[in-house]
Amino acid sequence: MGSVARCLWLLPGLVSAWIAGCSGETVNIGYIGGMSGRLSELGLSGRTAVEFILAEESGRLAPGIRFQLLVADDSNTADGGAGAVRRLVDKGCHLLIGPMTTAAAEGAVPAARRAGILLLSPTVAGIQRQGPSDWFFPIMAGAWTMGRAAGQWCREDGHARVVALLDSANVTYASQVLDGFASAAGDGVLVSQIMFSSANVKGQHGQYAEKVLSLRPTALLIVASGMDTALVCQALFKAGSTLALYSPSWALTRELAEHGGMGAERIRAVSCWDDNNPRTDWIRFAERYKKLYGRSPGFSETQAADAMRLALMAVEKSPEKTRSRIRQAAETVAAGFKGIQSDILLDEWGMPVREVFRVTLRSGRFVRVHP
Repeated sequence: MGSVARCLWLLPGLVSAWIAGCSGETVNIGYIGGMSGRLSELGLSGRTAVEFILAEESGRLAPGIRFQLLVADDSNTADGGAGAVRRLVDKGCHLLIGPMTTAAAEGAVPAARRAGILLLSPTVAGIQRQGPSDWFFPIMAGAWTMGRAAGQWCREDGHARVVALLDSANVTYASQVLDGFASAAGDGVLVSQIMFSSANVKGQHGQYAEKVLSLRPTALLIVASGMDTALVCQALFKAGSTLALYSPSWALTRELAEHGGMGAERIRAVSCWDDNNPRTDWIRFAERYKKLYGRSPGFSETQAADAMRLALMAVEKSPEKTRSRIRQAAETVAAGFKGIQSDILLDEWGMPVREVFRVTLRSGRFVRVHP
C-alpha cells in the first residue's frame, strides 16, 4: 500500500484514522454506516473498502492532500443516521460517505441537507435526490428499479403466485422494491406480504418459512439482509421447499454465501455488481483486496470503493476545499464517472442510471445469469 501512516482511536460513536505520507492540507472525510447489530454487514464491509481505497489510491487520485477519515456508527436507524451526520459535522468533516441502508439515510439525508455537506452514498436506494444540486448523492440503482427487474425475471419464469417476505427495519427500501416487483410481475401475482423485524427475529426464521409455505406460493420475494436471507433459505431447504427465491442486491453479501447452504442456490437476485466482470479495474481491485483481506470484495465493498474514488477525485478537482465547492466538483466528476465495474450515468435529476444484472449463487460464488 505504499507509505501510509495510521493512528486509530475510539471516540463516542466515532473512529478516526489519519492517512498520511504527504505534506499538503488536510481534508476530513466522514464515513457513516451500521457498525453493530444484525444489519451491520453492509456498514462493516463498506468501511473496509473505504479505508482500502483511501490508503491505496489517495496519493494517485488526490496527490498532495492529507486525509483524515472519521467513522460514525448510525445503528441502521433514522435517528442514528441523523446523529452520525451531526457528530461528523461537529468534527469538521468536509464531506461524508454513507449511509449504507435507506433506514439510516431517512435521518442522515435531511441532516446533511440542513448542514450543507455532501452525503455520497454507496448503497442507499430508497431515497430520491431533490435535483442535480442536492447535497445527497447516491450511486446505487433505485430500489423500485431493482424490484422491477426482479419482477420481470419472475414473470419470465412463469410464476403466478408469489409471497413477499420483508424486513420492516428497512421498510421504505423494502416497500419500493415490492412496488417495483409488482409493477412487472403481473396483476394478482403477489398474493400476500409478510413483515418481520430483523431487530427481534433471532431464532424465528423457521417460523417465517413455515408461514410462507402455508400460503402455497410458487415463488418468494425476500427483501432482507444477507444473514437473514441465508437463515430463511436454510429453513426452506430443511422443509424440502423448491421455491424460487427473488431478491434485490441487499442480500448479496458473503453472509449469504457462507451461511445460506444449498437453499441459497435457489436465489435469483438483481444487482449492479457482477463477480465475474471482465473490466480491468475490477480485476485489479478484486485481486488487491483479496490479497490484503483474504476474501473477495462483494457488491457493498465495490460500491463503497467507487464512492471513495469519486470523493477523492472531487476533492482533488475542487479549487477550494470547502463543502460547497467539493459538492460542485462531485457533480462534475460524476458526469461520466468510470466505476470499478461500470460507468455511472446521471439522469436529469442527478440520479444514477446503472446497468442491472441477474445473479445467482453456485457453489458458494455469485454468478451472473444471462437472459
